[in-house]
Amino acid sequence: MAEIYLERKIDNYLVQWKKDAERKPLIVKGACVKIGLNQEKPYK
Repeated sequence: MAEIYLERKIDNYLVQWKKDAERKPLIVKGACVKIGLNQEKPYK
């Protein structure tokens, strides 16, 4: 079974950032979604 990866607009930027020896820390802002919730308490 082949893995499917949805390429995002930021991917190229992140690869260049990772290759830069003088890079600054990466700060990611956005929505946080809990992972691993059980069926009794679905995400709302």
